[in-house]
Amino acid sequence: MNKISILSSASLAVLALAAPLGASAADPNGQIGDVIVTATKTGATSLQKTPLSVSVVGADTLAKNEVVSLKDLPSEVSSLKLINAGVNAVVYIRGVGGYASNNEQDVGIYQDGVYLGRTSAALDSNFNDIARVEVAEGPQGTTFGRNSVGGALNFISQQPSQTFTAKETLSVGNYNLVDEAFNMSGPITDNVQSAIAVGYYKHDGYVEDVVEGVPPVGAANRVNVRFQTKWEINNDMTNLVRADYLYTNENFGISSSNLISTQDPRYLTCGSTAASCHFNGYPAPLADAAVGNLNYYGAAAAQQTAEIDYGINDEFNWKINDNFSLKNLIAYRTDQNRAYYSGNGTEYLTGATSTLYDQHQFSDEVNLVNNIGNFKGVLGLYGWTEYEHQVAYSIKTNGTPAFTGAEAEAYQDTRFPTQSYAVFLNETYQITPDIGLIFGGRYTSEHKVLDTYNTAYQYAGGLPAGWAGYNPANPGGVVYANGSPVTSANSIKYNTDGTVNASASTIFPFVLGYGGYSGVGSVQPDLVQNVSAFTPKLGLQWQATQDAFLYFSATRGFKSGGFNFTARNIFGATYQPEWITTYEVGAKTDWLDKRLRVDVSVFRNDWTNLQVNEAINIPNYAVPIQIASNAAAARETGLEANVTFKPWDEWTFTSSVTWLPDAVYTNYTTGQASTFIEYLLIQRGDPRENVGANTYNASGNRLNNAPDVSANITGQKDFDLGNGNTAFVRAEAQYTGATYFDISDDPISRRNPYAVVNGSIGWASSGGHYQVELWARNLADTQYVTTIAVGSLPQGTPGAPRTFGLQLNYTY
Repeated sequence: MNKISILSSASLAVLALAAPLGASAADPNGQIGDVIVTATKTGATSLQKTPLSVSVVGADTLAKNEVVSLKDLPSEVSSLKLINAGVNAVVYIRGVGGYASNNEQDVGIYQDGVYLGRTSAALDSNFNDIARVEVAEGPQGTTFGRNSVGGALNFISQQPSQTFTAKETLSVGNYNLVDEAFNMSGPITDNVQSAIAVGYYKHDGYVEDVVEGVPPVGAANRVNVRFQTKWEINNDMTNLVRADYLYTNENFGISSSNLISTQDPRYLTCGSTAASCHFNGYPAPLADAAVGNLNYYGAAAAQQTAEIDYGINDEFNWKINDNFSLKNLIAYRTDQNRAYYSGNGTEYLTGATSTLYDQHQFSDEVNLVNNIGNFKGVLGLYGWTEYEHQVAYSIKTNGTPAFTGAEAEAYQDTRFPTQSYAVFLNETYQITPDIGLIFGGRYTSEHKVLDTYNTAYQYAGGLPAGWAGYNPANPGGVVYANGSPVTSANSIKYNTDGTVNASASTIFPFVLGYGGYSGVGSVQPDLVQNVSAFTPKLGLQWQATQDAFLYFSATRGFKSGGFNFTARNIFGATYQPEWITTYEVGAKTDWLDKRLRVDVSVFRNDWTNLQVNEAINIPNYAVPIQIASNAAAARETGLEANVTFKPWDEWTFTSSVTWLPDAVYTNYTTGQASTFIEYLLIQRGDPRENVGANTYNASGNRLNNAPDVSANITGQKDFDLGNGNTAFVRAEAQYTGATYFDISDDPISRRNPYAVVNGSIGWASSGGHYQVELWARNLADTQYVTTIAVGSLPQGTPGAPRTFGLQLNYTY
């Protein structure tokens, strides 16, 4: 029996087990209420009659589970995962994700329908005025403005209210947590309402540095403000203006804790054969003592990031008549981020990197919604322009007892403008009152330009002038690689005063668009990529009974290509779009007089031209470089189930499960294992490691960041204390199965299964004006990592430890 048959049988078994229960009657007051979503873009619809797999997390759940940012959201949605990629987060849905360095996400993140080109805008924003979060799984190109091949997250804020309301929330907790949020909303005139939300969130770092004087990482320090004004022009027209501002200045944590000792015998350096492998470790007493305890990490300097993000958008809605309505959403956003990080996870200063990122985006989306006879759907037009400017400077220094290689420094100055235009259609034709044909498509045209100036220098004999430790007696010299002198064009010489000797220096031959170096090379034209794509969708929906809604869809998804910002040669600088085809069968059912809700879907994803990291060889340059490229095909088969059960009036249980029994690279022959693992493969004589080409054949291996099982379950008991006073007790458990973070599936890159338990207890006065809640997350203080970055020494990003606090609310 193949995987699809197994999954189909499993989903039918879930429904079959629930079916006999349908004969029992229940108190109508205890029924599960309708969940309203807007993912179809045709207005508010019932989740149980929406032919999409959508997970919805409401404001009440966000508050009771202390879900304050995007980082916490995976505890509520089993299909949603995040990994750290520098200062960004890369979002995965059902194992479908992308690389932040590509500047294109597989999963689109939206704020009130506006696509966020930078994930940090959502990652660092607090959910103090969010009405709900909708997580739509699978390609969403026929409904959302930007291509979203893996799914879409839409953070939907509370709109201004017709009556005056105000809410003050204060949370305090361990790690010196202070979470202050204030919301106010109400009418200004008879037809104008406004709302403002202000939040301040701060806590100390979760992971202590073993180096004295260096602050902990994982800290938070952010302020965000959102302002909205809604103008009801007449009965058929409204205009809503939103503006928001975010400021952060934090010690963040990325791949910060070493997972093995620097003296581990597996720490190798190898040439082309197993016989050439030798131990490359060295003593790092402080960092090595912390291995095994994720409450500690080693770094010679702090990891810091500061960001300012703000935007404004205007949403105009017009009900033209009973058959047509029009929506126009125009938006501008900008993001400025500066980050600094250093070291190699030990107490030795092995280098430092400083980055400055500046992004501006402008978008306009027009939706024409129709409801004519048997047709209902949306026609959309979308325009997007973005300008990115990234400057990075890094230096590698002789910082460890075992360091014998060449020191180096690199500079990058990149400009990356993008223009994208699309037209999309998603339509349903009711063949009968109960059966509908779904069809749609999207045509996208994109224009991208890479305008960059990258340099990389290698040198020996000390640091450049101006750096601590610079030795003027030996400012330059022969470059060494693998213990042998190198006299190629990749070396750089310094004058005796420490300045660069231009005549003896060579820039890597990749200088595009502007800049250049006097007397060296020539300025080449910009790199340009023009791509167009058509992605169709076809499906069926069937209201089989009053309480059973079935659907099928086949959707083609497209993720645009781009450029490798750090490339220093024309070879490998560009990668092409990737394609995904998704098939899904789903059932949304209610049982026990709407006391039990079971929604099940089975899905299959097939990728071609999958964008992955691989190694390529540059002409006249001996060392391969790792870049993003179209090197792989992959498939994934899975099942997702969401269950809500109210056995008694004051009890509610919810659960969601995502099962991915089959998630593999079907054809990936030119990959590159992480450096640490690559040497282990050479030592083992693994036939899939091609030493000469520096490639690894990962065909048949499991997809990265695709756990076999993810599940969560929540139980809540509500209490009526009399005189209008209420209380609740809530418990939540989250389980994440085994996950790999390297294409080799080596055990070092494997995160073992783990479970986290959260809980809360609260009281509300009559009318809900006063609320008190005690909450705790990760009650068992489980140690786990959110990401493993193997690199040259395996490191992990620790998950949050046990946190707890007291929340006080006053609502007017």
